[in-house]
Amino acid sequence: MKDIRTFTLDKYSSDNYSEIAFGVYLNKETDSYCFCFEADEIEQYPLEDLLEQYNLSATDDCGIVIGKDGKSKYIAEVETVSSDKSDFIQLMNFTTIVGREIINFEIGDYVYLGVKYADSNFSINGIRVNAPIIGYRTDSSGMISFDVIYPDIQYKNMFTSGEDISAKVSTADIENISLIIIKDGHAKLFSTYEEISRMMIFNTDGFITVENTAGI
Repeated sequence: MKDIRTFTLDKYSSDNYSEIAFGVYLNKETDSYCFCFEADEIEQYPLEDLLEQYNLSATDDCGIVIGKDGKSKYIAEVETVSSDKSDFIQLMNFTTIVGREIINFEIGDYVYLGVKYADSNFSINGIRVNAPIIGYRTDSSGMISFDVIYPDIQYKNMFTSGEDISAKVSTADIENISLIIIKDGHAKLFSTYEEISRMMIFNTDGFITVENTAGI
């Protein structure tokens, strides 16, 4: 999902709703918090993964609406289980999807949530690398946001700089890089060649090591 924006439903102007934070409302009838957003397209996934991660549910106010400009857009309203503080915090973390591109990505047999920053523009040992740069955001507690965190922006700049980076890795490893995942303070470049998965690990100073791996 991308081009995500806050959407204000007409019902929010009624006495049944009270705005608590920007775009977040208290539904006085259900004693729960709600938030509505729009996007050019809303896919079942990653939406369902987002709902599960942040302990939210989708309301009946989901689907296609026609804007004032005559163009169709997708909207989705989500709500918390209750008005507890923890539910409110989880919803606030969910709202940080606004202005981001939220994606699912696969590594091995698992699917993860991430925020896509950009497509890469750099090379390793003179070989161009074209892969999405993604910030890892899977966290079952719902206490993680999609805001840019340190050192994600440093890695984004590194891998979009157009520069050439030196690393002790094979040509096949470089040519088959498909994902650049930023997690736990490191950048992990995933490559699969002849059914062997490899992970090239970088810090902000450059290449560290390469490992055989089937997971993140």
